[in-house]
Amino acid sequence: MRFADLCEAPTATMDYLALIKAYPRWVIEQVPRISTASAAAQQRFLNVVDVLYDNRCELYLNSPWPLEVAVDHCEIADIVRTRSRLSQLRQIAEAESVAIS
Repeated sequence: MRFADLCEAPTATMDYLALIKAYPRWVIEQVPRISTASAAAQQRFLNVVDVLYDNRCELYLNSPWPLEVAVDHCEIADIVRTRSRLSQLRQIAEAESVAIS
C-alpha cells in the first residue's frame, strides 16, 4: 500500500485494526520524509505504527531515504516514540530472520 493511500486518506485507528486481522504483514511504499506530509498524514502514520507495533505485525517501509531521515523531526510530539517503535520492530525482524536462518 502506498503511504498516500494509507495516511493521506481519511482513515482512523479502527480501520487499521480491521486491516491487521486480514494482513499481519504490511508494506508501506513511497514513504516521504514525514515532516513533508500534512499534519493529518503524520498523525495517521504514527497511529499505523502504534497499531502494528501493539499487534506485533511485520512492517516494511519503502522510502528513498534511510529510516532515520524518513522519520525526521515533525510537528507531532509522539514522533520520538514512533522512531523508537520502528527501531524495535527492526530489531525484532532482524532477530527473527537470524533465528530462521
